[in-house]
Amino acid sequence: MKTVHGHRDPFGEAHPLIQAAYFIIILGLTAFCLHPLALVAALIGAAIYGAILRGWRHVAKLLLTFILPGMVVFTLINMCFNHYGQTLLVTLNSGNSITLEAIVYGLVLAGVLACGLCWFVAINQLMTRDKIVYLCGRMLPAIGLLMSLTFRFVPLLGRQFRAVKNAQTGTGNAVGQVNWRQKFHVAANIFSIMTTWALETAVTTADSMRSRGYGTGHRTAYARFHFRTSDRILAAVLIVLTGLVLISWRMHGLFAQYNPQIIIGRNLWTLIGTLAVLGLALLPSIMYVWSRLHQVPDNAKAELPPYFARN
Repeated sequence: MKTVHGHRDPFGEAHPLIQAAYFIIILGLTAFCLHPLALVAALIGAAIYGAILRGWRHVAKLLLTFILPGMVVFTLINMCFNHYGQTLLVTLNSGNSITLEAIVYGLVLAGVLACGLCWFVAINQLMTRDKIVYLCGRMLPAIGLLMSLTFRFVPLLGRQFRAVKNAQTGTGNAVGQVNWRQKFHVAANIFSIMTTWALETAVTTADSMRSRGYGTGHRTAYARFHFRTSDRILAAVLIVLTGLVLISWRMHGLFAQYNPQIIIGRNLWTLIGTLAVLGLALLPSIMYVWSRLHQVPDNAKAELPPYFARN
């Protein structure tokens, strides 16, 4: 797995099961742990790792053009339509009130949305088709087969649609080349062509699978992923950090309540839980920095043993 700058990404080379478990854990924490410190830590980790994978420009563009305006809109909507809370700020002419709790809770929910969107930048880069099929293929073979067929069929469908559209354009029968009365007829013709092609492709695929013996015996699965020692160490780190977060949550260190009043946990476990969430969020970035610091330069020459030296 390579980053946007062409460097090696150790977390991207980890076992797909470890990657899937990591993203499930980090998304679950950001969705259910509404403590502000935990959300800030998760957002920092997501932004840094997204910048490593896609570049700072992509992350900054996503934050400035979509996430931050979306957070403002989400907060305003929550403030206007939810009027719970005890800290009254403004009373409108309609009788509804704007409370501090509604504003803060809107910001927190917007932060959860922002964290999720930032983490999906990394998920889209790392969780490729072969990894998804591998994860589903052994435990859920029918779903794995369906997903692999879908991943193959969708690009073929788009390619065939472009071919049909180009052919219609060449004969002067494209949608944009006829009057408004004939547009429906042309569109229905293209739809009929695509439906016929999809059915023929499905029948051909089924015949091909049957001729290769699908469904006649015990199914085997090919996998190019192997669970290595580094994956075991990474799994242990995930278990320890996740355990610290759950213990902190249980000890009310990461407790947060916004209705009817704002109550946020502040004790020693808050610090431990925040550091654990920050460690989880920064784990892929720390692995990347560690590999960069210990990377062998490209121009480094291997030293031969003394018995290979020339006299």
